Amino acid sequence: MVEAGNDFGSSTQYGSTLIKCGQTHQKLGHIYKDFIQSSVMGYMQPLKSFLEGEMKSITKERRTLEMRRLDLDAARSKQKKNKMLSRNNNTPVAMADSSDADVRHAQAEFERQYHITRLALDGLPNAQNHHLSCLFDLIESELQYHQKSVQILEELHRKIG
Repeated sequence: MVEAGNDFGSSTQYGSTLIKCGQTHQKLGHIYKDFIQSSVMGYMQPLKSFLEGEMKSITKERRTLEMRRLDLDAARSKQKKNKMLSRNNNTPVAMADSSDADVRHAQAEFERQYHITRLALDGLPNAQNHHLSCLFDLIESELQYHQKSVQILEELHRKIG
């Protein structure tokens, strides 16, 4: 617009209005760029860092916990099956003892993983509070961006009106 205004001549009403509009849009572009940069640094980067770091770790620990639970369920099923077989067929007690040991081991692994997962999840409220604060800052920044935009456009309107 500035270039077109210069082509028409800054001494003409149309040319000077085009120049003023072009300069205003350049200002709007600069404050938009500043808003985007502050949004990325203040909200998107912390969120991305959390998702690629802590959240990835939490998800991994939860999957591992689920696998430990499935292992425990399988060991209990095997134990139940072996106890039924030993009652019906008089099979050796060693087989039942082995499945009891498997259940104890699976239970211990499940409990260990449960505590690891619990510790990973304990930090989640702090992370959420931090991201909530970042989100409030983003909204404040966006509000300021729009207020500045309106102010710049109102100023243009007064100049050309």
